[in-house]
This record gives sequence, structure tokens and C-alpha cells, in this order.
Amino acid sequence: MKKNIKIFVSYAKKNKKAKADFLNRFKDYAGADSKFKFEFWIDDQLAVGKDWDESIHKALAECDFGILLLSPAFLQSSYIAQNELPLLVQKPLVFPVALAPIDFKRHDLKGLQAKQIFRLDATKFDKPRAFSELKPKRRDEFVMRLYEQMHDQLVAHIAHQSNG
Repeated sequence: MKKNIKIFVSYAKKNKKAKADFLNRFKDYAGADSKFKFEFWIDDQLAVGKDWDESIHKALAECDFGILLLSPAFLQSSYIAQNELPLLVQKPLVFPVALAPIDFKRHDLKGLQAKQIFRLDATKFDKPRAFSELKPKRRDEFVMRLYEQMHDQLVAHIAHQSNG
């Protein structure tokens, strides 16, 4: 029996198209997982008439971990900084992912500079790259490598919980 895992996806509205591309690819890998059944919560699932802020906070409280799709727009969002990040960084696992290029020297990383931010590093690259900087074939590689790391961390986290 697969273990249910709830994932909160945090992203900036400005990056909706890149987020959709990333998640479509990621869900292909996650959907075939042998150990886990992943359930993604994304704010575009909010029902008309619902209190969106309350719904977001409920999803944050119920999620097992978060995926942070980082971009300059993400980093400048006061709602994300004030409402989502404080709760997500308290989760046992949080996965910051460079959705778009960010300037590690000049951007305010909102406390995430202490976390390893996933970017694709390949031998032909002069530096690691964000998801949106890649061609389609490389985007699949980006997602596959990220999925592998997340899966392995989940397995280790659950094993640690069982032993603790």
C-alpha cells in the first residue's frame, strides 16, 4: 500500500505558465512512484466563493511538505513571504526549486539562502540552471533528478520517523 503524501506548491502567479509546465512533467514521475501516492495542492484549485486565505492556511497546515518554485516574482511576493514561507520552512521537508533564474548575490532570498536550492547542473553548463532556462529535453532531466532527490529524502525521513 502506498503512503499518501500531501504537497503544497508555492509559486508566484506571474509564473503560472512555467509552474504548469513544471508540474505536468513532475506529476508524470510522481504518479508512477512505487512507494508514495502524491497529492498536490495548488491555489488554482480554490473553489469559487471560498475564503482563499483560509483555504491556503488549511492546506499549509495539512501538507506533509512544500515545493517552493522560486523566481524573482516569488521572492518579491509579500503574501508568500508573510503567509506561506514561515509555515513551510517549519515542515520537516521543504524543497526550494529554481523555476526561473534568481540572483543569489543580489536578491533577498527570504531566509532560503541556508537551504540547498535545486537547479540542474550538467557537464556542458557553465553554471547550474533554473527550470525555465532549459530546453524541453533538459526540463525532463531537471524534473527527473529533482524527483529522485525528493523521493530519496522522503524515504529517509519516513525511516527516521519509524526509528525515532
